[in-house]
Amino acid sequence: MNVICIRPTKRLVKNATYKVASFQNQNTKGYTHFRSTIRIYLTDDSVQTFPLDSFKPTVGDAFQQINYISPEYRSFLDERDQMKIDRNLKGGDYVVPIHDGLKTLVKGRKYAVKDVQAIDHKSSSGQINWTDIKIKLEGSQRWYTSWNFRKCTNQEAREISLKTLFDEKVDIEKVNKHKRKFDYYTDEEKISMLLRFVVTSANDRYRNQMDIIDWTVEKTAERYSLKKEDFDCVKNMTLEQMLEILK
Repeated sequence: MNVICIRPTKRLVKNATYKVASFQNQNTKGYTHFRSTIRIYLTDDSVQTFPLDSFKPTVGDAFQQINYISPEYRSFLDERDQMKIDRNLKGGDYVVPIHDGLKTLVKGRKYAVKDVQAIDHKSSSGQINWTDIKIKLEGSQRWYTSWNFRKCTNQEAREISLKTLFDEKVDIEKVNKHKRKFDYYTDEEKISMLLRFVVTSANDRYRNQMDIIDWTVEKTAERYSLKKEDFDCVKNMTLEQMLEILK
């Protein structure tokens, strides 16, 4: 379903067509100050909310008095719910780091859960205000905070189970397999990372006169425990080769 913008803003272009994620045009809960809204795709990865009266349908003059959600957006919401970590997480499940700030874990890789600890924080009246969930991963004795992870989706978990059943290679990372975070990456990934680190260091206004490689090792990529010799694989690359990797 698409709509046409009739009231431009800084983010909306008049007469432009936008793809609809959902809209609410029916006050089913009887809110006193209800206002019809619409969620549209500004880009493939960005969904934003606007007043419904800033748009018109591509067919007809007015929107139906209904609450609508596209199948694609419904699927996205369902998958997002599957990835939430709550007290139902248990040993044997799989999680994925969503940040790259952890010293020994790689963002986007899958890890097996060994144990879960849920600590309820209660108010003076005894009601649970929030639950602190800690996760222990296979290969480590450390407890990680849950907000650094997402749970694998049902589809991802099924794929892991099927590969395990048929003795196929399972892409599950193990904590502490390497001492350095950098060594968890493939050679191709390492080259791309090194080049991006160098570009970042070259543009760092705090570097002063320090050597770019030294600055990268000590500052830009400190958590990867790099050594100067790690850069040997990129020193003799041509500019064309570098640009092909960085594009």
